[in-house]
Amino acid sequence: MCLTVDCGSTSLSDLHERGIARVVVSPRTFEEEVALIESLKPHQRLFAKTGALHGVALVDERALLRFVREDVGRHNAVDKAIGAALLEGIYPAGWSLLLSGRVGFEIVQKAVVAGISTIVAVSAPTSLAIELASEFGVRVIGFAREGRGTQYC
Repeated sequence: MCLTVDCGSTSLSDLHERGIARVVVSPRTFEEEVALIESLKPHQRLFAKTGALHGVALVDERALLRFVREDVGRHNAVDKAIGAALLEGIYPAGWSLLLSGRVGFEIVQKAVVAGISTIVAVSAPTSLAIELASEFGVRVIGFAREGRGTQYC
């Protein structure tokens, strides 16, 4: 399966035209997903030193952080984590994506193509990100901090 993503895309229909299907629904509850964000912080070693990098993690069906990556750009960190999974022959369908920044359209697009079912972020999603996530069944939880968060779709 080809997982290339055209980051310049601004149309929801692009993914439909490529034959991308709705994602598998995560069996975890809202509370379980929100609690996962706290497990990202100890893995953000470069952020702890610099205060300037984004961190992401792919979380498997057993709630284990499997691929944690950091980068100055949140999009790059997402690419690194998904790429690491694919290089190991793992397709993260039904997994969750933890994100230290905001959720933009391109990040949701990458998640949809990779089959990721939930995005949990410490910041807000954009309106276009919410629209795309709703269209493909991705759960988006923003402002996830200290056991609380806001579910957008």
